[in-house]
Amino acid sequence: MPLMDFQFVVPFVWGLVVLAGFYGWGRVVAGLVGFSDGPPDGGLVAGWGMTLALIVGGVFGLFGWVSPTMVIGFSLIGAIIGGAAMIRDGIKLPRIGWLAGLVVIVVVTPLMLRYASVVSYQAMSCNDDDVVYFPLVFKMLQTGTLLEPFSHRRLAGFGGQSFLQTLVVAMGNENHVYLVDRGISVIIVFGLIVGYLRRFRGTGWLDLVTAAVLAVALPLPLLNSASHVTGVVMFLTLFRTLELFGRNVSLRQLALLGAIVAGAASLRAHFLAAAAMTVVAYWVIAALADRCAIGRAAGRAAGWAAGNVMITGLASLVFLAPWMALLQRSSGSILYPLFMGNHRPDFEAYSAPLEAIEHVSFLVDFFTSQGIIIFMLPVLGYLVYRDNRAGLALYIGTIVTSIALVWKFTYSDVENLHRYVAPFLNAAFIATVAGLLGYLRSAAVSVSARWVDRALWAVFLIVLADIAVRDTDKLIDGWGRTLTPPSIAAGYHRMQNAVPEGVAILSVLDQPFLLDFRRNEVLNVDVPGVASPDPGMPFFRGPAALKGYLVELGIRYVAFRDGWSSNGCLYRRDMWQAHLRGADPVLQKHARHYLDLMANLDQLAASQEIIHRADGLIVIALR
Repeated sequence: MPLMDFQFVVPFVWGLVVLAGFYGWGRVVAGLVGFSDGPPDGGLVAGWGMTLALIVGGVFGLFGWVSPTMVIGFSLIGAIIGGAAMIRDGIKLPRIGWLAGLVVIVVVTPLMLRYASVVSYQAMSCNDDDVVYFPLVFKMLQTGTLLEPFSHRRLAGFGGQSFLQTLVVAMGNENHVYLVDRGISVIIVFGLIVGYLRRFRGTGWLDLVTAAVLAVALPLPLLNSASHVTGVVMFLTLFRTLELFGRNVSLRQLALLGAIVAGAASLRAHFLAAAAMTVVAYWVIAALADRCAIGRAAGRAAGWAAGNVMITGLASLVFLAPWMALLQRSSGSILYPLFMGNHRPDFEAYSAPLEAIEHVSFLVDFFTSQGIIIFMLPVLGYLVYRDNRAGLALYIGTIVTSIALVWKFTYSDVENLHRYVAPFLNAAFIATVAGLLGYLRSAAVSVSARWVDRALWAVFLIVLADIAVRDTDKLIDGWGRTLTPPSIAAGYHRMQNAVPEGVAILSVLDQPFLLDFRRNEVLNVDVPGVASPDPGMPFFRGPAALKGYLVELGIRYVAFRDGWSSNGCLYRRDMWQAHLRGADPVLQKHARHYLDLMANLDQLAASQEIIHRADGLIVIALR
């Protein structure tokens, strides 16, 4: 293994610059909101910086201003602001003895190994990353915006995660898309936990180890490059901000809460529900506690809580508005699925009709599954420790949103639904467990506390050692490897060069992120049959109807993967024919649409001009 690999070193260092940029922009947010005692801890500040990045991404995406220069400059300026703030505050390095130094090594090593192991992460999903998420990142960098009218996942998301990924990819390539979610965000989660534990009795060495374990060891059902740990960051930032502000908040602080809600929603649309419910639950709990404590009238307490909720909600809509407007331009909806936009009404992608008893049974199966029930158990701690109102509110938001998702997504299964709720469920778990640990350790008598600390040290060191070994193996395995062989990239470039520059291309390809989105307007098909501009892409009506539809939209070139080729990943006839014969009704429905689209393209290739055919890639010109 070579000691230096600049394909690794450059994104490794640049990712730390992006992290510093989040901190710097977070200091700007702290200054705008105003703190009499100075800005809070670095973890919360970095969370605010990510919030600001997501808001800026929506504005720049709406106006088509996103570019490598823009995102690199954004991170560099933020890093400079953060560095200047630290110098202004005075950098005081504490004296560290050998034991304290050992603790630092124990904490820093697993964090940096986790970070390093995902710089060039090697696993990606051809159903998701290749076809949807990677192209969104490159399209945003190359065109400045996100217009994908044929994409189901674009319709279902605002694009905040893609913008965060551009911050890293601007200095790298598709090999580094995962770094912001599974590397940078893990470090921010660590900082958020450490900052929270400080409130109990100052930061001790065991607090650092506790935060490291919660940051790197908690399982997340990871499948693709969509928002996972970035979601945890935003929900922990929301929790920490509510906990910091407490009862008496200013308009600027409520505006910040709204920005955090909007930032979370920009990552994944259903995060909006969880964040909004958390805010509502928090102010309801605060109003009830306030009424009980000082005897206020119920109407006055309710009005105070409702006012805070309304101001936060209005602020969140203002900050989310650019992303909503961009989604309207791209896919015809400001908020899917409340407004269906380009979703075709004859294709139900989420729900199968169930009786009430079947819904209840599905809910029971979900909440009693191993991955969910373990992370729900800490909510029982609020029977003992009731001072963590923000943590309880986050759990309430999590539970309510989880019920709504399970009730709606009846086509899904427990494992898939777990992926959707895990970011805010894990955040609620972390907020509650950290609070309980801090409370128990601060409340325990000295002798008991020492024994508790020793037990925690033993368990946590074993966990961190195991995690460090696994991440080291992952780092070694991925060293020097790339996701896309040069031969495949060259094949895509040759294919695109056969198409006249400047014309629109309908892409039915496995890896459209390899295309140059500046050279041509590339419109990617994502899950055939689900999303397309009015009057809707025709299915089961033959190739002539498909051709007429595309020509009417001004699309005269179609690039597609030869479905008969065994080298493909998503567009393979044998795979979808197997799904058609299978027992899964969802995959059967998808299979019918995939196979029909591939059959129509084959027939059009037989009757229209083929301008490129090589490497399993075909381009036809519709005349």
